[in-house]
Order: sequence, then C-alpha cells, then structure tokens
Amino acid sequence: MPVHRKVLSLVASLLFRYLLPIKGVKDYTCGYRAYRAEVMKNALDQYGRKFFDRDGFECMVDILLKLRKMDLIFCEVPFILRYDQKDGHTKMNIARTMSNSLILLLKRRIGL
Repeated sequence: MPVHRKVLSLVASLLFRYLLPIKGVKDYTCGYRAYRAEVMKNALDQYGRKFFDRDGFECMVDILLKLRKMDLIFCEVPFILRYDQKDGHTKMNIARTMSNSLILLLKRRIGL
C-alpha cells in the first residue's frame, strides 16, 4: 500500500478512536468485517432503511458506528492485505472518501 494511504488510514483511525471510541476496535476504516446475522437483523429492526444510508467507502465506518450504540462486544482478527497481488488500480477516490469520512465523524460525534 502506498505510504500516503497508510498515513491517511492511521490518521483516520486515531481520530475515530479518540472521538468515537469502540472497545476492541482499532481500524475503523477496514472494509473487511464480519457480523453475526442476529446483530444485523437487530440493527435493521432498529434503524430500518437508515442503517444503509451512506454511499462509498465510508459506509463501513457508518455501520460500525451505528452498531457501537447496541452494547455489543467487538474484536478484530488480524490479516494481511496483499496489494501487490491486486490487479489494476484502486477505484477509491481518496479525497472524496477522506472528506466524507470526516463529515461522518463530525456528524456522529455531535449525535446526528
């Protein structure tokens, strides 16, 4: 992964961990997550269509932040993401993802 992407990911992680801490979570921006079916059903019952109301890569962060309110136990399992084995370039618009994630962070911090 390019150095600038590592730095951006680290900064985002630190901001989220400081402003919206979730015990057991270090990497808020990771797109590889597993949730129990019962947890997802309860979240859909609680939030309805608003559970999936974000576009782009920040949707994974938003799901995590919504689940944060449900008194769950979170844990992370380490893995190695091999960018050197990936075909093609990233489809992520880094500037848009950063700005949308920061806006989301601020909204969730003030309770929106």
